[in-house]
Amino acid sequence: LRQGEVYRIRIDVTGKADDLVIADLLPAGLEVENPRLKGRDGERSAALGIAQVERRDDRLLLFGSVRDKGFYEYLCRAVTAGK
Repeated sequence: LRQGEVYRIRIDVTGKADDLVIADLLPAGLEVENPRLKGRDGERSAALGIAQVERRDDRLLLFGSVRDKGFYEYLCRAVTAGK
């Protein structure tokens, strides 16, 4: 990954759950982009009932529900160079 580049992450979910928690841990060198800070429309979701999103430096936490299948997409940035 190239330092400074923005990448789109997609999480696909299948099944049924009312109290769903997804913790997407990012490897070292990547940070979650906060779309509210930069005015970007970087997050997309379909068929997931997302009640809350928590963005941390090293992970994204999603809280909600799913009825059949759906997805959630967000942006992250490579902040340090690596191999």
